[in-house]
Amino acid sequence: MYDYHWNPRTTSGPVSKEMKWYHFGEQGIIDVTSYDDVIKAIDDGRLERIIEEHKRYMKETGCKAGAL
Repeated sequence: MYDYHWNPRTTSGPVSKEMKWYHFGEQGIIDVTSYDDVIKAIDDGRLERIIEEHKRYMKETGCKAGAL
């Protein structure tokens, strides 16, 4: 879900009420293609930031775990 929200690859966007969960035009927080960056993200808290936002997203949208 991280990659889809920070690095969209489609020309169509989400519905307007969900736009706050997308980070179009922002630099990605983690380079998911780099093992070293993923490990650093765990250590420096970037991964925790993504997890917390995902929890807020799931709570607000009513998504169940594993439904993504």
